[in-house]
Amino acid sequence: VTEMEYVEGDRYWVMTFSDGSEMSFRFMAELV
Repeated sequence: VTEMEYVEGDRYWVMTFSDGSEMSFRFMAELV
């Protein structure tokens, strides 16, 4: 199961994958 969490304060997404790896990336303000 892949979890997506939006950290509103810092404006980036955190994706946690089922294998335990984690990837975070900036969310561009233009796309909001």
